Formats: sequence, structure tokens, C-alpha cells
Amino acid sequence: ITIPDSVTSIGDEAFSCCYGLTDIVLPDTLTFIGTYAFGECTNIKNITIPSSVMHMEESPFRGWTSEQTIYVQGRTSAPDTWHNHWDDGCAAKIVWNAE
Repeated sequence: ITIPDSVTSIGDEAFSCCYGLTDIVLPDTLTFIGTYAFGECTNIKNITIPSSVMHMEESPFRGWTSEQTIYVQGRTSAPDTWHNHWDDGCAAKIVWNAE
């Protein structure tokens, strides 16, 4: 699925346990990702976090496996505005400064 450009926030548990979800595209307008937003979505191969995301809550990717990848655009590390435990429970590969 492609989240529309009008969306700026993905709330807590919005897609949690959506096992049928295999592909998701986040808009460049997104600024907030809530707790457990994509938790246990183990059939998504990868996701790209746009550089516009200023706030990431705790464990939005809990349950992700080492076979999944999180691409983070425009950052070399998590900013101070992201929760200290944003990547807790997540074994996915994280690629910083992705294109």
C-alpha cells in the first residue's frame, strides 16, 4: 500500500499484526510514527523512513526479523526526538542515510 501525501502521522499500533501486509510506501510528509505502528509485520521485506520523520515512538518495528530491512533517509543515526527505545525488539537490518 502507499500512504497518501496527506498523512503526517501513523498512530500507535496502526498496522500492528497486519501479517498480510507485504509492501508499504511512506510519504515524504510523514512526521510521526507511533508505538508498535508496524509491530509484527513480518511479511514486509523493507520499509523506507523518510527524512521528514521527526518523532518515532517506542518499538514501532517490534518483532521484525533479521530478514527485513529498515532504510532511513537523510540521517546517520536516530535524532534526539526519536524515542531512546525506538528499535527495541527489532532485529531488522537498519541502513542509515539511504537514498
